[in-house]
Amino acid sequence: MRRLGTVVGLSAATLLLSGALAGCQSIPQDAKVASFCSEGEKFSASTNWADGVKAAKKLQQTGTPQGIGSSARSGFVELVHRVLDSESGGDFRARTKGLSEAERKHLVALSDYIKKTCELG
Repeated sequence: MRRLGTVVGLSAATLLLSGALAGCQSIPQDAKVASFCSEGEKFSASTNWADGVKAAKKLQQTGTPQGIGSSARSGFVELVHRVLDSESGGDFRARTKGLSEAERKHLVALSDYIKKTCELG
């Protein structure tokens, strides 16, 4: 009986992981740079939670341009999912406090990519 529990547990973990990976792949990787930058600017300019979620959904549909580094893309995907998976601004802030070192590096890479690629200001 214990072995069955282990198999069920491993199967559930596999399904969760494959679902998470599928979510990452559902964000397009062929966005026009201008669209990526424009939608990112709208996201950054959000002044309330509802507008931020709306902008994050648009970012999810827009995706990232070809040629973005894998670390920057990971930062983009993680950020979008963190917003969309949060129930409120407070929940988002709490989730952000618990970032791993890898997630922090991904966000820095995303920020660097945006600074280099998008005309800010």
